[in-house]
Amino acid sequence: MISFEMEDLIGVIQGLTPYFIAIGAALLLALIVTIAVGKQKKPLRSLIRKEAWIAAILAVIVTVNMILFGPMSTLISLATGSGSVSVETTDEASAVALQIAEEGFVMLENENSMLPLDSGKKLNLFGWASTNPIYGGAGSGGINDLFPIVSLERPSSSGLSRRAMDLPNLTPS
Repeated sequence: MISFEMEDLIGVIQGLTPYFIAIGAALLLALIVTIAVGKQKKPLRSLIRKEAWIAAILAVIVTVNMILFGPMSTLISLATGSGSVSVETTDEASAVALQIAEEGFVMLENENSMLPLDSGKKLNLFGWASTNPIYGGAGSGGINDLFPIVSLERPSSSGLSRRAMDLPNLTPS
């Protein structure tokens, strides 16, 4: 029997939100066209309405196809039993994630006993991504961003004031 957690279901639905918006937009556009051509002559009005709804139906079919063969394909294969995740795969993924985390952390040198920072000190954060975290793409790059940890929350909760600034684009032209 297939079991799931409600948080996972919410995460999947949130991941599919752009697709649902596209379906809604296609149907809304067809409805608007249907209403807007009301003053046209009957043969032309009928033709435009039919073409609008055919285009909307095709847009819905393409979008559902994108959902089934895109972000949902792994979930569908696991749910139908044709896919599997072994314990070895899970353990390997955990080890790689730990290695990436260990290599990604930068330790600060505590020169002149400056750390820990006193409450009330200012902390400068540089770059656009320091204030606008990027939560990875789709497929294997997708992450569950239901409970994001924003790097700006930590300094504020420690009594530090923060000042974020973007760096100028330094790429050669």
